[in-house]
Amino acid sequence: MASIPYLLMQEFHAERERSLGYGKFERMFVFDSAEGMVNNFLHGRTPLECLTLTKKAFTSTLDDSKLDLTAEERLAYEDAIEMLDVFVLEHGLDPAQL
Repeated sequence: MASIPYLLMQEFHAERERSLGYGKFERMFVFDSAEGMVNNFLHGRTPLECLTLTKKAFTSTLDDSKLDLTAEERLAYEDAIEMLDVFVLEHGLDPAQL
């Protein structure tokens, strides 16, 4: 069975492809970045550690006033956080630990 972070990477990749198909390029770039971020945090960490770091990175990006995120980028990051939260619940991890 694939690891929880790897399954999340697959979901982010699928959303990237859907976004590309609809011509939503800003959203596509966010989900491409999200997939890579999970991959970067994955190696040598538990699923909970990986998902915690990923969520913190997404939240930090949304909270950074220096970044000039478009409304579509902001929504995509919010959607990525929601997808991550769903994964945590679906796989029996404790969301309070994120």
